Amino acid sequence: MNGALYWFMMKTGWKSLLGYTGGAILLVASFVALFPTMADSNQLDQLIQQYPPALQEAFGLSLGMDTLVTFLAVEHYSLMFLLVLGAYVIFTSNRLMAKLVDRGSMAYILATPVSRTKIAITQALVLLSGVLVIIAATVGAAFLSSIIFAPDSEFGSVAGFWRLNFIGLLLFFAVSGYCFLFSSLFGDERKMLAFSSGLTLLFYGLDMMGKITEDVEWLRDFTIFSLFDSSKLIESRDDLAVNTIILGAVALVTFGLAVLVFRKKSLSL
Repeated sequence: MNGALYWFMMKTGWKSLLGYTGGAILLVASFVALFPTMADSNQLDQLIQQYPPALQEAFGLSLGMDTLVTFLAVEHYSLMFLLVLGAYVIFTSNRLMAKLVDRGSMAYILATPVSRTKIAITQALVLLSGVLVIIAATVGAAFLSSIIFAPDSEFGSVAGFWRLNFIGLLLFFAVSGYCFLFSSLFGDERKMLAFSSGLTLLFYGLDMMGKITEDVEWLRDFTIFSLFDSSKLIESRDDLAVNTIILGAVALVTFGLAVLVFRKKSLSL
């Protein structure tokens, strides 16, 4: 890692990181503020019971919404959390590698006495730092908002909430890995964005299809998003060690390949 490059890239991307972090905080705080009203209404539980069991399982509705943790797992972590982190990872991966090559700016970095390996590792750490900041801000905002907006509401399983965010962090470390690999592989922004967003949407789609239709439940074996199952994580019905190993391995392998690709890549700058 090169410290000067790390802080330079963090400074150049701070507005983007601040925007995503602010959005994440606003979203989770809004859901927390909404929870006391929803918890007092029996109509929501009645509405949930009308959905087919497959849909309840797919969207985590089988958890119910009697505690703040289960409410957030259903309303926030099943979609908005994934959208915010997914967008940040895809566009930041592009900014850190493919965009610099595509626009010729990488030449200035390569002109410094810093090896390609250190450049790639530094850029990867910038990306992972952003993911860590957003998730840490989400967790902090959830706890603080619960004190401000829902002091009389039951928070629920604190351990389950930590499991949810821990696996969420590892999930987006893994997503960051393959997005960063595409960014290192392609010197074209459009190709990088197409492959990164396409694979992410494919993984998410396979997970949803497997949840909704039992006949194709096997599709979930081919997507890392199946390891981020809010209901199982909240209720500790998932093997945390296995999920950690798989997602950690995906992240390490893809980032390792990205560094290797960038080191060997012929760049026409």
